[in-house]
Amino acid sequence: MSELEPAPHVATQMPTIAAGWYLDPGNTALQRYWDGAAWTEHVAPVAAPPATPVPVVPTVQPVVMLNQPTQSVTLERRGTNHLFHLVMSILTVGVWAIFVWLPVVIVRNLMPKRRVVTYNR
Repeated sequence: MSELEPAPHVATQMPTIAAGWYLDPGNTALQRYWDGAAWTEHVAPVAAPPATPVPVVPTVQPVVMLNQPTQSVTLERRGTNHLFHLVMSILTVGVWAIFVWLPVVIVRNLMPKRRVVTYNR
């Protein structure tokens, strides 16, 4: 078959719709009977959908049970972390020694010495 020749006709089969009551295409308030090939003259009013029942929510009454064991939570205070305090004290003294004590010692050693002379009478 060349590109110029038309494709052969393929017959398609239309799906068949089962016979039954369907909404009337001309009036949606009616149902019309379809016999599988065509609409008939038989019509009926559209049935109202069944009313949905309102769900009943049961009320729950609180139940109080006396003389039952209760659960309690006890918070315990943690002990002092002495190692942490020791390390912080050493660091604090070390910082004090580096930034205060050491410069004072260096400056005093660089200053000229003063002689104090006392006379006894």
